[in-house]
Amino acid sequence: MEEGQSILFYKGRQYVPRNEELKKKILLEYHDHPTAGHPRQQTAYWQISKDYWWPGIGNYMRNYVKGCPTCQQMKINCRPWKGPLQAIPVSTDQQPFSLLSMDLLTDLPTSEQGFDTILVVLDHGTTKGMVLILTRKELNSMGTTELLRDNVFKRFGLVKSIISDRDPCFASAAFQGLMELLGIKSKLSTTYHPQTDGATERSMQEIGAYLSIYCLSNPSDWLNAITTLKFAYNSRPHAD
Repeated sequence: MEEGQSILFYKGRQYVPRNEELKKKILLEYHDHPTAGHPRQQTAYWQISKDYWWPGIGNYMRNYVKGCPTCQQMKINCRPWKGPLQAIPVSTDQQPFSLLSMDLLTDLPTSEQGFDTILVVLDHGTTKGMVLILTRKELNSMGTTELLRDNVFKRFGLVKSIISDRDPCFASAAFQGLMELLGIKSKLSTTYHPQTDGATERSMQEIGAYLSIYCLSNPSDWLNAITTLKFAYNSRPHAD
C-alpha cells in the first residue's frame, strides 16, 4: 500500500489491489524466503491465503510456483508413481512422537564441527513435526539410542513404535534388544516393499531440496541452514 492509503480487509484477510509488484513481493516472502523454503503449490496457497486475498489468488499462486525455476531445477517430481500404496495407520495417541519414523541423511559436506549426517525423526501421529539431529556417518546403534534419548525421549517421553529402514544402526541386535527392553516396538521396512511408510522419504527429499536451494553457493554452510529448515518444515501443514 502507498503511504496514506487505507488497508482493506476481505473475510479477515488483507485485500491486495492490482499491483503486480506487491503481489510478487508477497510471494517472495511466502515462497522464496529461507523461512518459507519453496513450498509446493497447495502449501504456498494455504500459507498466503491465511493473510491475503485478491481476485484469482489461487491461479496466480499456482502459476508462480509452476514457473519458479528453482523449484523446477531442484525438486523431485513425485507424480509418476501410480502403485497401490497402503499407508501405515496414523496413531490416534495425543502424545507427540508416540509413533515416529526415522532415517539417516548421509554424505553431506563435512562441517567445521565435523558433522556430515542428519538423523531425521518424524512424528507419525498428531503433529507431523520433524526433529533434525546432527551426527556423523560413523554413528552406531548405541549412538543412535543416545541421540534419541537426548533429543526425543527427554522432550516427549518414551515412544510406542519406531518405523525405520534396515540401516545397521536400526537393525542391529543391540538396538533391537534395547528397544525391546524399553517396551518400544521397532518396525523395520522391507526392501522395495510398496507398503513401506513414505513420510520419511518425502521429508528427506524436502530436506535435500532445501539444502540444495539455499546452500548451492556454499555447500559446506548447510549447518547454518538447519534452523530455518526446521522452522519452514514445521510451520507447514502435512498430510496424514
